[in-house]
Amino acid sequence: MQESERDKDRPSSLIELLVDICFEFLPNLVMGIFRPIAHFLGEVFHL
Repeated sequence: MQESERDKDRPSSLIELLVDICFEFLPNLVMGIFRPIAHFLGEVFHL
């Protein structure tokens, strides 16, 4: 019984860890991609 409970807790904690990584990493990744594009578009429209 205890081992099965541990097995149930393990995936949920892993999922929570992945969610935390996604919420912390993805915004940085999106901003890292968006900033150069926004900068490029800004230069293009100014020209």
